[in-house]
Parts: sequence; C-alpha cells; structure tokens
Amino acid sequence: MTHPNGTSTRPCVVVGVDGSAAASDAVRWAAADAALRGLPLRLVAVARWPARRRAPSADRLFDGCAAEQLAAAAALVRTVAPTVPVTRAAGRGPAAAVLSAAGRDAALVVLGSRGRGPVTGALLGSVGRTLAETGPCPVVVVHERGWWEALRADGDPVVVGVGHLAGAARAVRFAFDEAERRAAALHVVRVVRTARPDDRAALDGLLVDETRRRPSVGVVPRVVEGDPADVLTRLSATAQLVVLGTRVRRRPWSPRGHVHRALLRHARCPMVVVRSRDGRA
Repeated sequence: MTHPNGTSTRPCVVVGVDGSAAASDAVRWAAADAALRGLPLRLVAVARWPARRRAPSADRLFDGCAAEQLAAAAALVRTVAPTVPVTRAAGRGPAAAVLSAAGRDAALVVLGSRGRGPVTGALLGSVGRTLAETGPCPVVVVHERGWWEALRADGDPVVVGVGHLAGAARAVRFAFDEAERRAAALHVVRVVRTARPDDRAALDGLLVDETRRRPSVGVVPRVVEGDPADVLTRLSATAQLVVLGTRVRRRPWSPRGHVHRALLRHARCPMVVVRSRDGRA
C-alpha cells in the first residue's frame, strides 16, 4: 500500500480522485489553487480489491481503476497548471479516513460535489460531511461550475460567513489569506435573525487586526437579517469562494450547525469549511 500521507512534511494541496466529472472539476480547481499557493498537489484515490481475494502486497495498487484514475487526473493537472509538482497515492479503507490521513500535512483537502466508485457519490453525505466536521485541515467542496475560471474572474469576491464571533477568527484569517492571494474583495457577512444596534460594531471589532495586517484587501463588512444558510447560498452565486467556520465539539453528541451542511450541499461556488475548537480561534 502506498500511504496517502507520504513521508514529507511539506504542505501540499490534496484532492480526492474517483474518475467522475465532479472529481475532475475538483482536480482542476485544486491544480489552479496549488499554483496560486506555490504548493505541490497530491492526488489521492481509494483503492479496493474484490471480496474473497487475498490482499495484495504493500507495493501494489489494489485496483487497476485507481491507477487509471490517478493517471488521468495527473494529465488533467498538466493542462491547468503544468508547473505544479504532482504526486499520486492510493489508500485502502473508508474514503473519509484515507483522505483525512492524506490531509494531516496538507494546506487543504479538495473534493468534488459528487462522485462515483470508492470516493462515493454522496461526497456531501458521508465523506464530505465527515471530513468537513472532523478533518485535520480546511476542506474545500467544489460545486459544478464549468472549468472553474472563477479563480481568475474579475469582480468575484471571497465571502466569509461569520456565526459565533468567539469562534470565527480562524475562518476570517483563512478568508483574508484567500482574498489577498486572489487580489479579490472580501465580504464578511454576519447573518442574524434580528439585527441589533451593536452587531456591526462587534463585526468590525473582529476584523480590526486582520484589516491592519492586510491593508491591500478591500473588506466589506455586512450584517444581514435572514436565515444564514439561505443568505450565504444566495451570495455564493456571485462569489469565487465561500468560507465558513465550524466548531469542533468535545462531546460527540453535541448538535452540529445546519449552515455548513446546507452550504456543502447547495453552494453555487467552491466552499471551504475551516474548523475551530469549541468556539475558540
């Protein structure tokens, strides 16, 4: 088995590969993003062998389809970002566990919105949601939008949704990084059911340090009344990236917020989930 995490500690961008059209969109997006970051790209497939067959030796791929999918994905990367270094890996086991292991030293893990085969069709069900809630690094889900020229679209902002202010700092920092990298405006949106007079002041206070550190980023703070999932889904139609923070719960039975699940399923542009721990940055 080729361990998907490798032995290098150099950061990389990881993308799940399964041969589907959605995974190809994810590969294109991840290749362009890796080029923007100046990082290598790691293509990861989940390999399987038929039931009742003896496990192959550790130095072999388990499924010929995995090797073919990785080769096709590597060829696709060369058409999008020919200078990005690419490595390939196949791992055995549950797709979420394999991709989570691959992401331990990664800057991002990137997934398509739906797929087929070992990295399965409900990437937004079991695999995508599990990684978004438990993965070791930010997780990007690439929704279908053609060839993802959005990375270079003039006028498309990066949008970050702010829920609990105490746990939003990590997502906000990530969003500032992305906006600066793309020379894009950053829309910082706090969606509330009923606005209060101090909501805007609280949002401005959250942004003051990053605004000073990144004077080149044009920041548009917004307090919007409505349902957070509905508002952010609507804003995703004119964004190049939506960033959303989610908290890691120490108690596994704690309820998860519905907003990031809704955006994972319905966002109209790539969206990234950045985790904090129990509301802390």
